[in-house]
Amino acid sequence: MRTDKKKNNSLILIISLLLILGPTLYFGIVGKAAEMGVALAAGTLSAAFLHLDKLQKFKGAGIEIELKEAVKEAQATLETLKDYTDPVYISSIKIMSEGLTWEGISEDTQHDIVRKIEKIVNNNGASEDVSEAIKEFYNFNLTQLFDRLIPIVDGYFKPEATKNLLLLRDRENFIFPSEKQVRQALEALPHLTPDLEESIKDYGYYKENLYPRNHS
Repeated sequence: MRTDKKKNNSLILIISLLLILGPTLYFGIVGKAAEMGVALAAGTLSAAFLHLDKLQKFKGAGIEIELKEAVKEAQATLETLKDYTDPVYISSIKIMSEGLTWEGISEDTQHDIVRKIEKIVNNNGASEDVSEAIKEFYNFNLTQLFDRLIPIVDGYFKPEATKNLLLLRDRENFIFPSEKQVRQALEALPHLTPDLEESIKDYGYYKENLYPRNHS
């Protein structure tokens, strides 16, 4: 009996992994980023519900004891699944932030995927590595937007303005200035070109919302 139960648990674990990794990896390979995020969430939930049949088998006076045992088994399986889903989360985020592949995916779609992952993480918990990967994703994009300002300001040939701008940025601790601080640092400039104005707005919007600014 104990052997059969062990085999059954192993089968459930295998099915759970297939539900999560199968569709997720497929959509990742074919380049369908949004579908990949949805498949990952749906697969995780489906795997969790595989344990609900245990709750239907126990009736009578001992239901409370059996229920607790079933919940413990379900929690143990979910903890095991985290070991497999965490690398998928991390690799997906790093791919988008470090530009390894997924070339051609719009910034909006990338951020939509990360937000979905972030929501799952906040609701269900995840390793510190996943949370750190999410932070790195936002820091990567903030750095890109801030660095975009520097060559534009250099074009004014006002060293003081460039120096004031660079002093606002703490690269080691990933501290970013507000849009107001950026504008104050550039007060030495005679005027702001449309290109610089739009770049400042892009940076300021992302700093506040952690999402790309809509130019339409």
